[in-house]
Amino acid sequence: MAFLGEKLDRNNIIGNKLEVSLPLSSLLGLKLQGQLHRELMDSIYDLIELDNPMKDLQFNEEERQYLETMLTIDELPEILAINNLDELTLKDVKEKIIPEFNEKFNELRKEYRGLEKDTAKSLINKSLHFILTREKNEYTEKMIQAAENLPIPKESESLFYGNWFLIGDKIKKTINSKIESIEEIIKDDDKKLGELKQELRKQADNYITEIRTRMDKEEIKKLAFHSELGSKEENYILSLGNKLATEGSIIIPKIKSVTEHMGKDLTDLIKYQFPDKDIYCIEEASNSKDASAKYIKYIFFKNGLVMEDDGQAMDRAHFFEAYPFPYISIKKGKLNIGRFGAGSKAKLVEVMENKGEIFVESNPEGEDAMMNRYFMFNDELHIGFTLSDKKTPGLKISMLMPNLTKEGIANKKQLIKKKLKHFDPKKMDILLEKSKVNKDSLLRKENVQTIDYKGEPNRIYFNPEKKGEITFLSGEVDINHMKTPFELVMEIPLQFQPIEGRNDFVYTEELREYMANVFRKTILPRLKTGQKSLEWFVSNNLNQNPFQQFEQFATKDEMIDFYKLIFTDKDLTKDSKMVKITDGDAETLNRLVNHDIFIKGRNSEIDYMITLEEYAETTKTQDTDKTLFDIKKSMVMHETGLDYKEGKFHKKTRKITPIYVNDACFEEPFFYSRKNNCLLINTDHKAFSLEDKSKKDFYISQMLKVAANG
Repeated sequence: MAFLGEKLDRNNIIGNKLEVSLPLSSLLGLKLQGQLHRELMDSIYDLIELDNPMKDLQFNEEERQYLETMLTIDELPEILAINNLDELTLKDVKEKIIPEFNEKFNELRKEYRGLEKDTAKSLINKSLHFILTREKNEYTEKMIQAAENLPIPKESESLFYGNWFLIGDKIKKTINSKIESIEEIIKDDDKKLGELKQELRKQADNYITEIRTRMDKEEIKKLAFHSELGSKEENYILSLGNKLATEGSIIIPKIKSVTEHMGKDLTDLIKYQFPDKDIYCIEEASNSKDASAKYIKYIFFKNGLVMEDDGQAMDRAHFFEAYPFPYISIKKGKLNIGRFGAGSKAKLVEVMENKGEIFVESNPEGEDAMMNRYFMFNDELHIGFTLSDKKTPGLKISMLMPNLTKEGIANKKQLIKKKLKHFDPKKMDILLEKSKVNKDSLLRKENVQTIDYKGEPNRIYFNPEKKGEITFLSGEVDINHMKTPFELVMEIPLQFQPIEGRNDFVYTEELREYMANVFRKTILPRLKTGQKSLEWFVSNNLNQNPFQQFEQFATKDEMIDFYKLIFTDKDLTKDSKMVKITDGDAETLNRLVNHDIFIKGRNSEIDYMITLEEYAETTKTQDTDKTLFDIKKSMVMHETGLDYKEGKFHKKTRKITPIYVNDACFEEPFFYSRKNNCLLINTDHKAFSLEDKSKKDFYISQMLKVAANG
């Protein structure tokens, strides 16, 4: 295999096998019809066993153009109902047939405008086929009659177009395009079309004879003459043969029953499901791991990329009948291939936006190797089915990218190195050309712990001493990360995988509980006093701190152990109280009160965490109750700015909460916190035990001044 600097050779990939292809939207539409899809796949299985009957055909380009022009003339009645086509001229079609259609369509629009408002509203986004078959009633009778008068063939695909209001312009655009292609070859628009066809057939006779001979196979006729998949007209075989000779594939035209909306919905699903256009590089590694591969290798070329593994390949039924569909994930039983179809579909954006081409080859044990080819034809995404020459087991994806740049290659390589560096090298190697991407994974370290979540083991590596980042892994892939004063790599259980194409998680209660277990079992035992990581963990921004909800699932004793590492000067025990401060100065309170913890901005739905008001009610003692009257009396002094009315403390009409502490870290009898609007009362202070009342009142009043001004 060649390395960067050379080009992928398309011919070496394709080989000489017969390929059958069709629009991916048609395949999806057939899938929904059940039996018809089954018949198509049976025909494809028979066809791909054949050699390509056109592989060595040398044709004359002028003859090919004559044949295509003849076929285009015969396609005109498929767009508009044209009687006696052979007796008309091209001029008749332009000057009579098309104006007649415009007139009839304007009559339809006129009848529509005459409908009642609600009826008209219900029909605007319906196809003509739906209206004609489902909406016929006394209110729509005139509109139905006008629709039936339209010169459109009963089997026309236009009838299935999602919005009938737009088919007028669509039909005119289509037929004018056909006429223009005819006029490129035929300059005389006064000659009857029957005569023109005869002349064209004669000029293309050798090419036509060669196609007939080579396409004279029962397997091809079975597909071509199917009432839904093909046509009973001989021209259909000529059209298929011409496409096989020029495009290298038997291209089945769009199935009539597949609406334009289905094609658009499919395109939107693929384009907008994957905002990161390079995500397929990562998803393929996940798929390889699911397939029990020992390696996946990435090899870049000037014009493309090859991804190949040695895993358990998909069998024919899965590869041809499930893998192509964007809604399907083949994660069932022992064979886990794919996740939401991401690996198979994300790379299709490269085909649709950059006219690339993708070849996916699967070589399962005991079966022939197979290939799916994804490509654009007539501005629509197509899929081709054929056999492959792949000899080694596993899956191989070759991507031809005509617009690939050196910068694009560098970005893809960087993404692979970043996202896949933590894959377990004991299970699978990530090979980027000659280098092993995951050889230095942190999950190989000795102090990696494993946390089981509902039977799924998840590895966690934590180093509180090294500045780095949190790396979240989903299925061993780096999904998201953030800068932190420590290094943490953690696997998120697969059931919490982020939304497809996104890199963030929905923090459900179950995921928060898992995060709490990681903190409790892996992080907390390794935290030490003085580490910068400690303050980070009490951040109250959930987007930056996924462990913020830890205390919801932790015990009080565990939280006390955590805060002991932060408040090293406090005398914290299992009896210490944890107080929630909604709006205030928790830092000052923690500095002044020795035995309890004040926490700002934390979740209040925790049994062992109390409010400041509740804390005040639990701190009264008999000693302070004896001196409470003196305290209240002293606070009436105006110069303190404090007042006591009707049994409550006030400051500018705000209630002041008195909190009694006997383990205060300050020497004064009081400390007034303006931010928290509370008065800390040091019940151990000697002022409360003075026998001389005048000295006591003076001392207390002076200290209240200090407290109020502080």
